[in-house]
Amino acid sequence: LDAHAVESANRQSDIESGPQIIEIRSVSAAIGSSSRNI
Repeated sequence: LDAHAVESANRQSDIESGPQIIEIRSVSAAIGSSSRNI
């Protein structure tokens, strides 16, 4: 799954689920950036 596909899926999820998905993605981004820093 490439970055573009992930972005498209995220955008579709935003349309369907709104704030809930944005909150989940914020957590995922925080986890992702912390693991990148290790």
